[in-house]
Amino acid sequence: MHESTNYVHPYIPTFDGFYDHWAILIESLLLSKYYHSLIGNGVTTTPSNPTPEQEKVAKDSKLCDLKVKNYLFQGST
Repeated sequence: MHESTNYVHPYIPTFDGFYDHWAILIESLLLSKYYHSLIGNGVTTTPSNPTPEQEKVAKDSKLCDLKVKNYLFQGST
């Protein structure tokens, strides 16, 4: 039996030659996904001899970075 899901793929704004408009749309998308702070703060890296918590934070940060890059790559085509 097929189960329906309520997941809706986000609309990724595509670049249409008007950078200012596209940048606002991308910024709004990233804000709605809570990824915008990654752009200002950058990716968290692990220090030497990291604790398990520091490793988890760095791993989560890297995953968020990849998600943001995915949105940007999809929007630039």
